[in-house]
Amino acid sequence: MSSGVQVTSHGVSQYEDMKLKRKYNYIVYEIIDDSIQATHVHERTSNNTGTEAIYNEFISHFPADEGRFGVFDLEYQTPNDGIRSKLLFFLWAPDSAKIKSRMIYASSKLAIRQKLDGIHSEMQCTDLSELAFDEVFSKIAPEGSAPLNSLLKQDCLAHHTKPASNYTDLAKINEKFIEDNDELKSIILINCGGQVDITDFISFREDLKIYVFDSHRPVNLQNIYGNYNVCMVDDGDLNEMDDIQEAFSVLISADNDDLTSSEEDDEDEDEDEDAENDEDSNEIEVKEDETAEENSTEEENKLKRKKTSEDRERTKKKNKSENTRLEKGQKLLEKQEVIRKYYSEGSFYGTCASVLMYNLVSQIGDGSNDILWWAILGLTEQYLNDKISFEKYEIQLENYNEEVVKFNVTLDTDVNLTSLSNNNSTDSIPNSSTAAPRLDNNSDMEGTEDLLLPSVGLNGVRSANDQTIFSSEEFRVMLLRHWNLLDSMYHSTYVATKLGVWKEKGRQKLLHMLCMMG
Repeated sequence: MSSGVQVTSHGVSQYEDMKLKRKYNYIVYEIIDDSIQATHVHERTSNNTGTEAIYNEFISHFPADEGRFGVFDLEYQTPNDGIRSKLLFFLWAPDSAKIKSRMIYASSKLAIRQKLDGIHSEMQCTDLSELAFDEVFSKIAPEGSAPLNSLLKQDCLAHHTKPASNYTDLAKINEKFIEDNDELKSIILINCGGQVDITDFISFREDLKIYVFDSHRPVNLQNIYGNYNVCMVDDGDLNEMDDIQEAFSVLISADNDDLTSSEEDDEDEDEDEDAENDEDSNEIEVKEDETAEENSTEEENKLKRKKTSEDRERTKKKNKSENTRLEKGQKLLEKQEVIRKYYSEGSFYGTCASVLMYNLVSQIGDGSNDILWWAILGLTEQYLNDKISFEKYEIQLENYNEEVVKFNVTLDTDVNLTSLSNNNSTDSIPNSSTAAPRLDNNSDMEGTEDLLLPSVGLNGVRSANDQTIFSSEEFRVMLLRHWNLLDSMYHSTYVATKLGVWKEKGRQKLLHMLCMMG
């Protein structure tokens, strides 16, 4: 049902400026005189007060007893992809508002949404708790945090999600929420923290455990071997660094021995000074008793022999100490070279956070179709952005084909759907997956109550609420389902680099290829 209320052209143009020109941080819309008008906007400036601060200002324009629409440009930074932004649409219809107000805003949502193209996510909120920044961010959180939030809520574990655009934000979060919070026992970092010494940004306590899910490599060795309260979660690749671990341990031991060595050197210097003082005093005594020494040549020779022996012993000890230092220095240089090579290999990627989480929950038997889907999304994102090789992608994909079989069912075309989905229709769906198990008329349905069955409409097409996972091969071209073939191939990395479409000759090659394809 539509209320007949339409958004003003000025409100639409402001949204376009926000989307295309990044002119505004947010826009608040209100229904006034049978039209949807923009009543509050926040212009983007160089003096950004921070995403959360701007968001709190944004929701302050939502009254407790009236409805509102709003669009917020959520901006956050990922370590590998830089700054990202997502446009969020809000429908604010508080429970304390009058029924007429709630109905008008609910029925007018379609009218404004049709005019606002490019929205990433919709938020329908009826209470202030649903408007909380942590709550909103957790729903559209970057890769890795979505499955974690789902698991923590499933086990009724109290937690807070704090987005950090950079390590400066992480330090501010530490100061505000961690430093003086003695009740906090665990911190989970997702897609950050691996490449730095995390204790430089988070106040360390003996009873505080920090878990890091970060695919960025190389990992800071201090997080792996230097602090037992920091746990780097990985797929086993960090266990294959015995030589690096040995080198790190030797260098750490050398650093700890520096103070002791300095104290020993000071003691040796004191002994040498004492010996020199003794020599000086002996010389003085010799001069004073010159007459007596002339008469006692034998005593003088003994004194000289004793002095020569002491000098020889001192020199021998000094040479031995010097050789030991040289050997130790050479060993340290070799270990430093091992560490230098480790860090100089360049940046690369390990297993993504969502895959690591799925592997963990599978080991404890809490795997689900939703978490499996998030893991597949994370793996696909790494492959499409060339973060992992095709060979590694194929290996992990084969594993997930087996996991898909565990949670999903694909039906044969001759199955009576009435017995499976309580649908009166006997229509069927095409078998669009070779990865999922197939059931025929004679299949034993016992034990399949934990599997997800396809939700099929009267025309045999999967419905919008169908949550089953199935595999399908697609061309690796950009947005093929939304663009025409020319634009998709033109903007695809593989095609663009192979044909050199940034040159006129490359564009002609692409057009010629499409003409040959017919």
